[in-house]
Amino acid sequence: MVDLEFLSGIYVEFRYPQDIGFLPHGEPGKEDAEKALAIARTVFAQVASLLEGKC
Repeated sequence: MVDLEFLSGIYVEFRYPQDIGFLPHGEPGKEDAEKALAIARTVFAQVASLLEGKC
């Protein structure tokens, strides 16, 4: 659940940016970007697996 909250926080801030910057601490650095990508890949794989089982 923490991973999804992390991704949601990034998405919301990029989708609806504030005047002072994208994220509370500025744009994501390499570490945050890599973390977000790893989480997204995991979520994608899990959803794809669920869909393959239902088709």
